[in-house]
Amino acid sequence: MIKKAALVFILCILFCISTASAFGITGASFGSVELGKVHNISVLVYSLEKDFDNHFVMEKGGEMSDLISFSPAEFDLHAGETEEVILTLIVPEDAKLGEYNGWIKAAGKKRVSGASGEGSAVGYIISLKAKTYANFVKPGAVISAIITSFSVPTTSVSRGDILKFDLVINNNGDVRTTAYPNVTVYKDGVKAEEIPGFPEELIVGEEKHVKLFWDTTDEEEGQYTALAFVNADSKVSQSKPVEITIGKSSSTLPSLDATTVIIILILTAAITHIRKKS
Repeated sequence: MIKKAALVFILCILFCISTASAFGITGASFGSVELGKVHNISVLVYSLEKDFDNHFVMEKGGEMSDLISFSPAEFDLHAGETEEVILTLIVPEDAKLGEYNGWIKAAGKKRVSGASGEGSAVGYIISLKAKTYANFVKPGAVISAIITSFSVPTTSVSRGDILKFDLVINNNGDVRTTAYPNVTVYKDGVKAEEIPGFPEELIVGEEKHVKLFWDTTDEEEGQYTALAFVNADSKVSQSKPVEITIGKSSSTLPSLDATTVIIILILTAAITHIRKKS
């Protein structure tokens, strides 16, 4: 009985891990925006390959919902794909200065089957929500961010290693802003990988540390050049280049993702438990 119960427990854990949904949406901060201008940002609606196809319609609410539009306003999202949605904010010349908050939502229109099986009316609707923010400022405000430091722990790695990039970004403008950091890696002058970071809110003079990670598993051996960028409004700041060498893999064993490691640990613990009870 104990052995059977343990096996059922393991199967339940594996089932839950393998079927968990992972739809998501990134944040939507405009940062500081000038009166009388049009401002665009992009958000990503994404899913993993183990998810399901769905049709999404973009919705909005809050203090500036009437000023925001979407492109596209609705779209099909297949499992494992990502959709970029452009948010356009038109700020009136006579708008009140200050901070505005709201939300956007990607509302799934296909019902996900519940316990009653495929095609059943029992189930749930996917709805992905993110906060929106904007700080309305007078024309002529300096919206800017720069990179004050860009480094890596080592410039020589083995193929399959995960390399950490350390960035320090600073708001060198005169108003609060949203900075968008990323690292782009080049090989022989051709872009090999772009690693985006999350938007960072910075008050005037504030400095933040950002960590981004590059999985080199799918990269070729050889020399690479990494550059860090930070975008604030329409201004882009660039770091000095960092040269990186990728050598041969240090291990012939395949790498394990987090889910696989969890499964192995659960199986090991369960087997040990069964042996103790036997």
